[in-house]
Amino acid sequence: MGATTYRLMSGMAASGEEGVDELTQQSKVVFSLTLTEPLAWANTRLITGDAVEAVRAMKEDSRIELRTLGSVSLCRSLITAGLVDRFRVVVFPVVTGATGQDRIYDGYPDIRLDLLESRTFEGGAPTVGVRAHRSRRSARYDGSDELSEDTDRAATRLGASLDTRGR
Repeated sequence: MGATTYRLMSGMAASGEEGVDELTQQSKVVFSLTLTEPLAWANTRLITGDAVEAVRAMKEDSRIELRTLGSVSLCRSLITAGLVDRFRVVVFPVVTGATGQDRIYDGYPDIRLDLLESRTFEGGAPTVGVRAHRSRRSARYDGSDELSEDTDRAATRLGASLDTRGR
């Protein structure tokens, strides 16, 4: 996660917000040039260097599944670097017309997505899990339903996601 998401989520944890305690117990990484150690939220490590290189190294050194939480600019960087192979998208039942600033996928490369799973949370918010297929030679989706052998190999090599799998 980035600094903005960290500030929001750690504040929720500190205030005892329901449902955040499980995340507090998990290992977390924050990519930030503005935060300083020590970080108050338990089990959180700060990385001040290049996020793309750090995630690439984490994937090579670990088999632990990595995930992002929020952090639009971090996600853009990881997708652009070809590190994301799976998306889990939750549709929240709210429209942020006046308060929404960035459209989430502006600036992202075109990526073909295949549905892996779908479900609805108790509160009614639907979520879908999709896998990304993208050739390293071309980030443009050509509208074809056929995947090339290169694309299959690239998707197999990718180990990140907004679920990111270590290799």
